[in-house]
Amino acid sequence: MGDSRERVYGFDVQFILEGENLPLEEIKKTVQAAGQYPLVVGDETLLRVHVHTLDPDAIVSYGRSRGKLSDLVIEDLDLQAEQKKNRGAGK
Repeated sequence: MGDSRERVYGFDVQFILEGENLPLEEIKKTVQAAGQYPLVVGDETLLRVHVHTLDPDAIVSYGRSRGKLSDLVIEDLDLQAEQKKNRGAGK
């Protein structure tokens, strides 16, 4: 994502994946391997995917290779932690 800061928490990635005959077990294994707090819920036509990862582009590209993505959210968890720390320090 073009950021030179050292990553500790990475990115929270969430999306809905639509398709036909989605390979559930393959998708679950891929999401689990992509990072922490993986979650894949749904069926062979509609899935909700969530993972914390250091490489959001990889999991988004994988999702696009499997079907249609919607409701894509990518949040910078390191930035959120920094902002929270700064608010707590009164900055």
